[in-house]
Amino acid sequence: MIDKFHVIKHLLDALQQVRKQLKTQYINQETILVKAIRMNNKHTGAILNYWSAAAIFFSKCKMNGRKMN
Repeated sequence: MIDKFHVIKHLLDALQQVRKQLKTQYINQETILVKAIRMNNKHTGAILNYWSAAAIFFSKCKMNGRKMN
């Protein structure tokens, strides 16, 4: 005969394992998200630098009287 105590103990152990797995999965996904945000910020920064350089170049061309066509 199966003891109720052992059944409850096995259920609690199983729940504990699931909690650990979910916590690990959450931490891993959070790490991936942080890396993606950092990569996006670097990419956005590069794009802003490019557009800033282009704006400076074109403003200098206008000051020198060059045509843009």
